[in-house]
Amino acid sequence: MSAVDAHAMMVMFLCPRPVVLVTAMEERSGNIFPMNLMGSLGDGYFSFALNAERQASRCVRRVERVALSSVPYDKQKEARELGKQHMQTSADWDRLPFGIRRCLQFEVPVLEFALSVREVKIRVARDLGSHTFLSVRLCGRKKCAEAPAFFMIHGMYQRVRSLNESARR
Repeated sequence: MSAVDAHAMMVMFLCPRPVVLVTAMEERSGNIFPMNLMGSLGDGYFSFALNAERQASRCVRRVERVALSSVPYDKQKEARELGKQHMQTSADWDRLPFGIRRCLQFEVPVLEFALSVREVKIRVARDLGSHTFLSVRLCGRKKCAEAPAFFMIHGMYQRVRSLNESARR
C-alpha cells in the first residue's frame, strides 16, 4: 500500500462506521461475517469493500447477492466473534452464538436480533489493491427493531477521544 493510500485509509477510518453482518449463500453452504467499510452512493445504491485476500471476499463475488444485518450495540461481542469467518469458506450454522431466521427475498439466514436487514445485488466488483470494491443495488429492506446500533472507530482515534475526555474531567 502506498503512503498516500495508507493516509487516505486512516482519514476514512476516523469516522464511526456501522457494523453489519454479511450473509452470502452458495447453494447449501454460505458464510456470515462482520463488515464496517461501506457508504451510500444515493438512489438505492451503495458500496462496500472487503479484504481481497480473504475467503469472504471471494464468496461475495461468486454469489452476487447478499443480506446485510445491522447489529445492535448490545450484541457487539457476538458480531466481533464472527471476525474469524473472513478466513473461512463457510459458516457452521449450528454453532453460531445467536439464532437465525430467513430474510425477505433471498431466503438467506440473517440475525434473529437484527435491527434491519438489507438485501443487495452486486453490480460492480473490482479489485483495488488490498481490497475488493463492490457497488451494490438495494433490492429489499426490512426494519426489525429499534435500538442503538453497533459502530466502530479506529483504535488510534478512540485513544485520542479517551484522552480528550479524561482531560475534560
